[in-house]
Amino acid sequence: MNGFELYREIKKIDEEIDVCFFTAFDMANQEFGQLFPNIEAQDFLKKPMPISEVALRIHRMLSRSKEDQAPTISDSQRERHGTGS
Repeated sequence: MNGFELYREIKKIDEEIDVCFFTAFDMANQEFGQLFPNIEAQDFLKKPMPISEVALRIHRMLSRSKEDQAPTISDSQRERHGTGS
């Protein structure tokens, strides 16, 4: 199984999960999107990359994911609790 096949299997289980590709291919995210239009990679890391940079990029990806999942408070909820703007 290659990485693209693994990606498809992961998405079958959870469509919302973020995927990061770590590859030796020499292409940018835009080129990747043109070559593989059905694959929505949230991050594309090119080998070789220092482990500190890998950790930073994964941390950023996880932070974006947490922000997307954070509950939001509606205006009516703010007004009820006295936290309106």
